[in-house]
Amino acid sequence: MFLELLLSVTAPLPAHHAWTVDTGPTQAVAALDDHHIIVCGTAGTSYIANIGGIPHVTHGLHDGRVFVAADVTPAGDLLLLDGEHHTVVVGVGGLLASHDFGSQGNRLTQFNHPTDIASNGHRIAVADTGNRRVLLFDMAGANMGLYDSVDGAPLALPTSVAMSDDGTLFIGDEATHKVYALNADGSHRWTIGGWGKAPGRFAEPSGLDERDGELLVADRLNHRIQAIDAATGKLIDWWGMHALKLREGNGRIHYPEDVAFTSEGCVVAEPFERRIQGFTIGEPDRTAAPTQPTGSQSHFGPRMGLHGRTLVVFEPEIRAFHVFDIDRSTPMLLSTFGEPGDDPGCVQQPIGFAFEDTNEGLLVSVTDAADGDTHTWRLDLPPVDRPRFDVDFVKLLRTTPATHAAAIGPPFKRTSQLPDGRRVALTQLDQLVIGEDERRIVFGDLGTDHGQFWHPTEIVVDHNGRILVLDHGNHRMQFFDGDGAWLMTFGTGRAYTPQNTPSMREDAP
Repeated sequence: MFLELLLSVTAPLPAHHAWTVDTGPTQAVAALDDHHIIVCGTAGTSYIANIGGIPHVTHGLHDGRVFVAADVTPAGDLLLLDGEHHTVVVGVGGLLASHDFGSQGNRLTQFNHPTDIASNGHRIAVADTGNRRVLLFDMAGANMGLYDSVDGAPLALPTSVAMSDDGTLFIGDEATHKVYALNADGSHRWTIGGWGKAPGRFAEPSGLDERDGELLVADRLNHRIQAIDAATGKLIDWWGMHALKLREGNGRIHYPEDVAFTSEGCVVAEPFERRIQGFTIGEPDRTAAPTQPTGSQSHFGPRMGLHGRTLVVFEPEIRAFHVFDIDRSTPMLLSTFGEPGDDPGCVQQPIGFAFEDTNEGLLVSVTDAADGDTHTWRLDLPPVDRPRFDVDFVKLLRTTPATHAAAIGPPFKRTSQLPDGRRVALTQLDQLVIGEDERRIVFGDLGTDHGQFWHPTEIVVDHNGRILVLDHGNHRMQFFDGDGAWLMTFGTGRAYTPQNTPSMREDAP
């Protein structure tokens, strides 16, 4: 009944699918004017695109910089966030930069891994994620204050911001899974969310935009856009949630990274799908859209840890870890541990795995980017000749609070080394490269078949000399030998080898 009351709020929803364009890995979007959008690509390719029907590139914004976010003021001034150089680029009255400000650090005019920017033409807000705060500036770059907590609750991973014309600031926190609204004077207006699948809850809110009293939220791990009443924080509606298959087609939303209002509706950036989608005002389509995951999800990623025969993989959509024995003919799932929350043993964003052999057994420690705490478990794995699944194989030993300001994470493990000394590396083109110079082996490309990848995030070489690729976008792991020959593909439920399947183009796990 409560949900029905919330959904009874009337508002024009930009929820009717209008177009889809393949763009490559796009992580941020913003409306420039009635006919153009700004597209920020993960590989450092940013540009202006025409949205008069089907978008196409009209103006590049490369300039040797990696722009991670953009916004446009009511007066048409362009703001770009340079994530590599930790600076804000301001283009007054057009595309050419008039000035920039910022550098790397933790002072009031510095940033550490900034992720988003918003402005109402008088103030600029920057999500300074690495410093766990949001900074405010005037249009010339002078600091006007900061927020590192809201209503007494510290910000953990603030990654998205939006600002209304009256100066109301909206903050999305990926670790607390909440969206906060602050009045122009800094007072708390409302908070909505917390981890969950039901409408009005979030699983990593990754992008925000506000217009005419309506706030749009890109709800990444729930694969949907939610519309919130900007004045009250009440849920208006939601749409786009994919069902249980990858790449279901137009109108479905899969891992949305950002959302922005346009003159006709909104546009959504989906880096996993390597596309942007445009929506116009209309009713949302919820056909076959689930409200929660079913069973043990195999989403695999984006980080993993390996020690001997023990592989630990994080499942972001259920905030749990899977433990596999990879020394069997096909890897066997031995245990699952962890859950959403902020209690001991609950991890929001794992950024590092450390293993230690002790007299008590194998210990695995995981550091959480959300608060810097490190959680340590003992893995009492079964003998190799008597494997079985048991949640009691894993015991939480301790949670160690961070002793200093925690980093938000080391780089992904995209290089490793084979036993013969050859280097193995993942490239930005979804390929693996083994060796160097004229003897190097290059294989793999974008796709779902064996030997193909979709947003691979990490690689390691195991004690048997096999190359393990965390094929995150395909929700699976792949094994290769030292010459690049495909050996196996597996998830939590099925495994494929050259002996039991020739192809998986029509049957991806």
